[in-house]
Amino acid sequence: MPIITCTPIAKHYKACAPDSKRDYDEQRYRANKGLRVMWDDSPKNRSRRGDLFVFVHNGRSVTFHRIDDYDSPIDRLPSWSDNVGHGDRNVLYLSDETITMPWTQWIELGGWKKAQGTQTMHNPTDLLTFLHDKLQLEDSYIVGSDSSDE
Repeated sequence: MPIITCTPIAKHYKACAPDSKRDYDEQRYRANKGLRVMWDDSPKNRSRRGDLFVFVHNGRSVTFHRIDDYDSPIDRLPSWSDNVGHGDRNVLYLSDETITMPWTQWIELGGWKKAQGTQTMHNPTDLLTFLHDKLQLEDSYIVGSDSSDE
């Protein structure tokens, strides 16, 4: 089963780093220029190719991406240098394809009421079932699905 890694995006800019809103806006700019969208993994570096990554706009919406690849912390963007303490996290390369979900639906499907820090969700079955066709997840990702006949 894939994991879902979530990171909250602040509503307002901060005066000093780290600033999730500024970093998020940088990634949106990169996407608009045709560059890869990137983000730090959670502290345990559990994300792998095919897992999901969610930008959480607490109380408003969430945006899902597939994780296309990951690399070592040495491949962090230079603009991330002020994010003290995150230099040990893998760099995640996120899909261009996204799904944005309204907050009410996120909560109905078992999403967190408030995301704090980049963390991995545990047993997000309802979310994975909903996202199965939308993000072309493999059948083996759905809990209870038996892909051993393939």
